[in-house]
Amino acid sequence: MSRDPISSPLSPHADIEDGPPVDDGATWIQGYFTTDKVLSYIGIGLLLLGVGFLFNYAVEQGWLIPPLRVGAGLVIGAGLLGAGLAVENRRQVLGGIMLGGGCAVLYISIFAAYQLYQLTTYPIALGAMIAVTTVSFVLAVLRPEGYFVALIGLIGGLVTPLVLRGDSGNLPALVIYTTLIMSGTILISHYRRWPSLVWLSGGGAWTIWQVSIFAFVFDRLVGIAAAPSDLNRWFLTGGILFSWLILALSCDRLLLERARRLEWKEFLTSVMLVSTPLVSLFFIYEIWASDYDIWAYIALAAGLIYAAAGEFGRRQEGDSWLNLAYLLMGLTFLTAGITARFEGDILFLMIAAEALFLHVLSTRRPVVLIEGGAWLLTAATYAWLMLRLTEPHALPILFNGQALTNLAVIIGLGVIAFIVKNKEARILSQILVYAAAMAWPISEIDGVANGQGIVSLVWGVYAIGLLSAGGLAHRLDLQRVGMVTLFVVAGKLLLIDLLLIDPLWRILMFIGFGIIFLGLSYLLPDIWRFQPAAPAAETNGE
Repeated sequence: MSRDPISSPLSPHADIEDGPPVDDGATWIQGYFTTDKVLSYIGIGLLLLGVGFLFNYAVEQGWLIPPLRVGAGLVIGAGLLGAGLAVENRRQVLGGIMLGGGCAVLYISIFAAYQLYQLTTYPIALGAMIAVTTVSFVLAVLRPEGYFVALIGLIGGLVTPLVLRGDSGNLPALVIYTTLIMSGTILISHYRRWPSLVWLSGGGAWTIWQVSIFAFVFDRLVGIAAAPSDLNRWFLTGGILFSWLILALSCDRLLLERARRLEWKEFLTSVMLVSTPLVSLFFIYEIWASDYDIWAYIALAAGLIYAAAGEFGRRQEGDSWLNLAYLLMGLTFLTAGITARFEGDILFLMIAAEALFLHVLSTRRPVVLIEGGAWLLTAATYAWLMLRLTEPHALPILFNGQALTNLAVIIGLGVIAFIVKNKEARILSQILVYAAAMAWPISEIDGVANGQGIVSLVWGVYAIGLLSAGGLAHRLDLQRVGMVTLFVVAGKLLLIDLLLIDPLWRILMFIGFGIIFLGLSYLLPDIWRFQPAAPAAETNGE
């Protein structure tokens, strides 16, 4: 059953009854191009043009002084409103278009009275235009064919503060006014089932925000005014965030209802849903270009909200494209916020931590989108790690911030290498992690006395750790890698350390590793002997 008791079933703005989905816009287009609608559109257009030509001719002839011109416009606008109310009971389409035309004439007349002829003050002109906007919204809700009236009210309401320009410095008032107009329009759009008003209100609000931001940027560039105050910045940011929220919720609701089951409307709503956060973050970046941290915090908060919404939706509804889009936007905003807010070691750790989190999440609920994002961040982490391992080391050796950060990231990448499910990716990741771990101490010894001995010690610790982990976890592969590492250490002692380290270090290293090899040869057969698990019995599908 339709949720709009007012709209006519033949109206292009009426709700579509429950039934088979409409897969194109044919019905909607046919509704707009019925004979009575075409005649009404042409008629109101010709009438307004004729009135305009009459006004122009009267002015040229000197018949009408400015007060008479404005008064005539007000009378014509009121007359169109009255005529629209009178005829709409029998001709709903004609009545609705006449109501919209009357509101348009009133807007123009009030604008002329203030801006062209200075017949009234700014507060009176602004109040009059707000009154016309209010009347148009009320008519849009109450009258059967109110879409044209709502459209005129939206355009006139948003244009009012721009064309009057009486108090351009009062940005908080402009923000509050714009959010009220936008809220009223979207409420009407949902009540009357007119998705296009959501798109138009979003575009109108974006125009207001960009004009306001441009005014600030332009003033600062040419030196006309100082940088905007924090109060103005926060008000404008609040307005952008409000429009972001209300548009996101509106588009989400429309998509859940499939935008009245018309695929092209669903597409436009999807475009609005995705573009709203991108445009909003761009605006906020323009506002806070001199204070990047605020933009970063907003991006981080948006990323968390979108990611949480996507995951909650997946748990409730499954892997719909809408929930996956939320996850993708959340991942994008989180990465952007982290990149903008942090730098150096902290940024490196945050990117690696995000990659690890996404891999853990993908093992629990496999989604191509999440896995793709996880591997993209993992590849970026590996590339950055390779660059960091070639940078000059800091002091103290192995225990400075850079070295410890690199080690922490290598450990995180090691966790990733053992939790991924794809066999080829797991093997490749393990090889890369092992190579990075072996390179880590080498990057710290450049120019350090007996540095090769330090590398051998660290590699020996790796080998013992791998052997221990393999024995405790019953992992033969870990034990084999540990043994290979020990053999590499032994070869390094004979080929490199024998020539490059001091005699005392040489003595200690050879004796120490000799004891380690003897101890392992004694302990491994009894304590760390690998016990392969019994193969799982095959079932018969029971």
